[in-house]
Amino acid sequence: QSDTFALLEQQPDDTDLHQQASEALLDFSNHAGGVLVKRDLGGLRETEAGLRWHLALSPAWGLDLSSGRVNRTNDDPAGIGYTPDERYDQASLLWRRPDSETRMSIAHRDSLTRYTPIVLQHLQRIDRRLSIDAALGHHQSTDESTAMRIAGMQNRAQLGLNYQISARDRLRLETRWSRFEAQTGTRLGDGHSWQVEAAHALQLEPRDLEIGAFWSTHSYSRRQGFTDSRLARLLPDGLSFDTVGSDFFLPEDFRFYGIRLSTGMRFEESYTRAWQPYANLARTWHSVQGPGYDLSAGLAGSVFGNDHLQLGWKYSKSGAGTTCPVHEIGLTYRLHY
Repeated sequence: QSDTFALLEQQPDDTDLHQQASEALLDFSNHAGGVLVKRDLGGLRETEAGLRWHLALSPAWGLDLSSGRVNRTNDDPAGIGYTPDERYDQASLLWRRPDSETRMSIAHRDSLTRYTPIVLQHLQRIDRRLSIDAALGHHQSTDESTAMRIAGMQNRAQLGLNYQISARDRLRLETRWSRFEAQTGTRLGDGHSWQVEAAHALQLEPRDLEIGAFWSTHSYSRRQGFTDSRLARLLPDGLSFDTVGSDFFLPEDFRFYGIRLSTGMRFEESYTRAWQPYANLARTWHSVQGPGYDLSAGLAGSVFGNDHLQLGWKYSKSGAGTTCPVHEIGLTYRLHY
């Protein structure tokens, strides 16, 4: 930060430089705020409200704290039975170095039962173009189905490769292994996925415009013939573990691919003093559910100068994590200090 201030003193009349420096410094400052989101996942409706707090302990260390609640309403008792509300508290510690970043997170979640997710994530930059990221997670939340969203968790290992081909072109390859369990501890199966994504920036300035394509394959090994009295409350009336569909917890194998056009998506999270719109449009194909789409749009900016307000809308059909249309609208706000 001291280098930034020295540069500003050398160029006191450079308005654009002062604006960019102010936004960068605020983006890494202490801030506190909250989130309010309403989701419609077919027959399941959710309202999430939470508080967030970021402490910039030093240029290298940052601490994020969050706490919230998800209230659920079930409008489709024929699709799923019991849909409990959920509470969560999480702490995340980030360590930045010139060529790498490491984040350690631990949470307490209370949905069907109480459980404690833990995840370790690491990003290693090999050179200016190539980087590798990895993650190991224990009892992570998951959304392979409505039942898993409410009562499931996963132990996962993830490995990703990122290559910046040029200033306009980038490529990402990712693979993930998952072991799925109910929050009661009952093992439900295993999963493995591969994903590749390529993107090209049609425009960088004055506003970014990016087009991309993605492809993924997802395979599952589902456990059959188990019983768990604590999970029985999730089943629709009149159904048992023997009669409920085999995809009630984990889906069948599928491929998911599509093309995407986006602009200004960084403003969804990054600080900006001026009000900036952002949008994402994707045409998708699911090998089981058929063609679909993924749409999102929003507006983000500053109200008082040292804050960030984001208003967003999302709508998707035939996505990778759900068999029903998903509609979401919400806002986030944070005050920098």
